[in-house]
Amino acid sequence: MIRYAIIIAIVIGAFSCAHHSDSDTEMPPPTRTSVKWDMEEDGKSEARKRWLEDMHRTDSTTDWKTIEYNNAFKKYKIQQSERGHNVVRGVTEVFADGQVTGEWRERGSSNQAGSVIATAYHEEEDKIYVISAGGSLFKSGLQGLDWTVVNDDLRFGGRLLEFIEHKGEERLVAIINRIPHYSTDRGESWIPSTGIPINDRWGNSFSPIVFNDQVFVLSKPGYWSNLKLYRSSDGAETFQVINELNSHDPGLFHLFNPHFSTDLFMVEKEGLESLRIHIYNEGRGTFELEFDNDFTGFGEARANMTGIVREEQLQLFIYNGENRVLRSDDIGQTWEALGFIPAHPWSVGIYISPSDPDIMLAGAVECHRSTNAGKSWLTINKWGEYYGDVVNKLHADMMYFKEFVDKEGEPFLLISNHGGLSISRDGGNRNLNIGLYGLNVSQYYSVRTDPLDTDIVYAGSQDQGFQRGRIDNADWIDFDQVISGDYGHIEFTRNGQSLWTVYPGGWITYYGSPHTLYYPNLSYTIESENESVWIPPITPHPDPAKDVVFAAGGNINGDAGSYIIKLEVINNAISASQMDYDFYQASNEGRIGAIEFSSIDHNRIFVATTNGHFFYSENGGEVFSKSILKIPGSHYLYGTSILPSGNDESIIYAGGSGYNNPPVVYSEDGGKIFRPMSEGLPSTLVFALAANEDESMLFAATEAGPYVFIQQDAKWYDLTGQTTPAQTYWSVEYLPESKVARFGTYGRGIWDFEIEEIVTSADNGEETFSLSVYPNPTSNILYIHSSKRSIYRIYNSNGRLMSDGSIDGEVEQNVEQWPDGIYYIKVKDRIRSFLKI
Repeated sequence: MIRYAIIIAIVIGAFSCAHHSDSDTEMPPPTRTSVKWDMEEDGKSEARKRWLEDMHRTDSTTDWKTIEYNNAFKKYKIQQSERGHNVVRGVTEVFADGQVTGEWRERGSSNQAGSVIATAYHEEEDKIYVISAGGSLFKSGLQGLDWTVVNDDLRFGGRLLEFIEHKGEERLVAIINRIPHYSTDRGESWIPSTGIPINDRWGNSFSPIVFNDQVFVLSKPGYWSNLKLYRSSDGAETFQVINELNSHDPGLFHLFNPHFSTDLFMVEKEGLESLRIHIYNEGRGTFELEFDNDFTGFGEARANMTGIVREEQLQLFIYNGENRVLRSDDIGQTWEALGFIPAHPWSVGIYISPSDPDIMLAGAVECHRSTNAGKSWLTINKWGEYYGDVVNKLHADMMYFKEFVDKEGEPFLLISNHGGLSISRDGGNRNLNIGLYGLNVSQYYSVRTDPLDTDIVYAGSQDQGFQRGRIDNADWIDFDQVISGDYGHIEFTRNGQSLWTVYPGGWITYYGSPHTLYYPNLSYTIESENESVWIPPITPHPDPAKDVVFAAGGNINGDAGSYIIKLEVINNAISASQMDYDFYQASNEGRIGAIEFSSIDHNRIFVATTNGHFFYSENGGEVFSKSILKIPGSHYLYGTSILPSGNDESIIYAGGSGYNNPPVVYSEDGGKIFRPMSEGLPSTLVFALAANEDESMLFAATEAGPYVFIQQDAKWYDLTGQTTPAQTYWSVEYLPESKVARFGTYGRGIWDFEIEEIVTSADNGEETFSLSVYPNPTSNILYIHSSKRSIYRIYNSNGRLMSDGSIDGEVEQNVEQWPDGIYYIKVKDRIRSFLKI
């Protein structure tokens, strides 16, 4: 509570200065973050997108995005029917048909927000609504002090978040799984729109816009399909085609409504030196060509245009391939050249302030600002300045600009970026970070607990750096950003005293004292023709005393091939060598996607490649053999995770893409033959696997959520609880001391599943007492019989406690008013289920 009060005081003070004072706010002490200055190099975003798409390896006809949407929507409908909006935290929940009980706890980060991609404002509530890049919907007051989850049971995407009115009813419109959805309860529940087909994973919707409470969107069902322009005039319930366009390229079209204009425009790029302007004809319900300009164009820039009606004059603005801004006062007939933007704008483009048309913003890595309507431009702050003043400086990577008017009639500007959200009351001159606490949308690739001090947790994030935090009694953890950038694959060596992690492109860093250092002691960069994946995996030497990791190459000589690279710390330097086996050639141009050693037999090495092959060595890598995959569609299993058994050297588990084949396989002969092990798992991508002490349970972090495998059932069970978000679960580790499965998500931070009890039928002994329930199923009265006096508790299938009490012999429970479904009764170490109908 003291920490929270201090943060509130700092933020309120900063907000007061930004809102009411003309003097500069006092700069806080610099953060201790080390800045990696080349982290914003060109092409990083596209490389990451290709990596993510590659991991979801499928055949050409499989739409993995729709599969994952259906996975999430199925869970969402079940949760809606069983718990509605009554989410209860801190309760014991029951999973795996009553065999596992435990409690989910959100751990944060609470102070290192991830990316925000869209915003809205509700005047009556006086609340900001935001969509994070991970797809969750949050809201808060304008000071950012009370961020709360509105909906994280679905994953939102696309830059559409608007309140509209339909027949006197307020609706919120957003995009989920590439098509619009609408909500009539301010985002708590959602209904998909109809009329827009998406046929494969390359289909998508673009340039969504709300105009006069109608929703317009460009969409195409597949990659090579031509775009169509859709409109909904019934509150986003249904969409109809109003124009068919002559290209599949969304970069050639852009929809916009100039501020204070009664017209909706579509600009079309025609080659490098011409453009077309279309205006929506409300009466005919189509866009009609207004002007075709053969003398001014976008050059290499994508179609873009914005505008404003100023002193009854419509002004249109574009930027071209040289980043020059041009203005037209006659709907495109003539253009006046203005100033140059310091960097090429991203899709966020140019934004004009409605309250002060002289102020314009342009977004790329940094935010650029004009105070004279585009004639000249300055950078608000360099991206590296953020780390010295996180309260008042903008984080890198601009995602969305939007100005609103508050309930007092005062304008405010929201600037969304990869570090959360900033608010400005003077058109972007001074900005206040309102995502400093409680906007829990961290995007984590890897989460690991310190082996020497289990209260310390490390996280490798997307664009929020390598982080370190300490668990205390609070649910949410504050993290320090040790060094900026993107990091994953955190591993420990030297008996837990050293830490290694990886930056995209193969920069592998080493911390000799991870508890205290704010910059790595040593580093090594893989540079070769056949690089491994975007963030190459590493694994520690199976002897924990050695200061050695093995990395997925690459080639240390810079040549072709994909080799296992050994990195060893010797005399305060990293020495690199590589094994002789070329997995790139052996797997027909696959790259190493996962690599692990057996902790029992250190000569056993296992490797999975990106194109569905597994390899094993029994002699420390001198010879590798290819495994036999006795699964259908095995060449679509992009290997992401290998888990050798810690109890039996012959057993290995492996996971990866599972859309045309099982997502998890196992071997009982040391990797020679792999068989399916996916009963209970949906078609999904498995990112990571972990096991408990005796390996009676395995945990999987997947695109579809958290799962647990019960060995005695040979089956996977969903671990989704009342509060766990619909997210990509990217990492998982098991902490035997606390019996916690710790998951890292790519959009909602860290989540701990604290196991309270495991109930199995393999007791192999005489029961100390008996427990029975009848009738089963029942519609009104249930009788519970126990042979010994005890306490009973009844949970619904989401773990919500429905009833409890003492039992001595038999008790009667009235369930007539309970919703239909499966319920679990727990008495001592026994659990019985019954069906209410």
